[in-house]
Amino acid sequence: MTRLPIRPWQAVLEKHPAVLRALIAAALAAHLVGTAGGTLPPLTWAMLATGALALVMPDRRIGQALWTVLALAFAARLIPDYFRAANHEFVLAYFALLMALLWRAEPFWPHAERFCLFMLALLMGLALIQKVSSPFYMDGDLLGQFLLQRDIYGMLTPLLIPGIGEADIAATALRDRVLADYALSAGSVTPLPPLPEGLAATALAMTYSSIAFQGGLEVALLFRRRLGVVLHLVIVFFVITVYAMRHENVFLSLNCIMGFALTDDRSRGMRVIYVGVIGWLLVTYLLGYRPALLI
Repeated sequence: MTRLPIRPWQAVLEKHPAVLRALIAAALAAHLVGTAGGTLPPLTWAMLATGALALVMPDRRIGQALWTVLALAFAARLIPDYFRAANHEFVLAYFALLMALLWRAEPFWPHAERFCLFMLALLMGLALIQKVSSPFYMDGDLLGQFLLQRDIYGMLTPLLIPGIGEADIAATALRDRVLADYALSAGSVTPLPPLPEGLAATALAMTYSSIAFQGGLEVALLFRRRLGVVLHLVIVFFVITVYAMRHENVFLSLNCIMGFALTDDRSRGMRVIYVGVIGWLLVTYLLGYRPALLI
């Protein structure tokens, strides 16, 4: 039986395997519960209770058995609606199954680190390929649309692009007119209202910055042993950047979990930062809180 050190922060700094199990359990629980206010079905309560029992169970064999039941139940939930499930749900399922396999593994970290490195590189690499192969993305149209519709950066957008609020109102009104008027929608091309100055340039700059950043992160993963703490600063910066744009807290917490697993003695202090960021992401997700500037 492996006991957790008395002080939680000592367990974090020493990278105790139980900390990784607890972080994955927290992300899984946050996803199952969702934003606070809804009524949870009995199956969800049963899954939450099974995960909690697995974490505190003194007998590691029973703990592994309970967690295996939870992991398989969560994976089974994805099968009927796999084509509609979000990507982070599958990543959560992979991590849950990984913990079921590694619950009593000795040594623990070499296997967990290899998995997290592969998963992080795969996620970043596939996203990079998807972006580069999409003319809609590479032309700046996707981020331009997000900026125009105020889907990203919230109240910060008018500070970046003056007049974006008025342009959004005009574009929304035109869309509503086209949807309501069949003759208008069936006619020739309907001209868009004037776009604010700087929107296209900002969208393109953000697009190519995103490509460069993700490509740089892929390279950093290849040279992680040489870069040391720099890799983890890049991962945290990536998480903060995406957090400012999108409300994807559970997915971002998984990125931090993978970063935590990849820390070594040189980046020991980053473990506390990772756990703090994960806590913020998951707690605010459950509370439905988001800083006013980002709404």
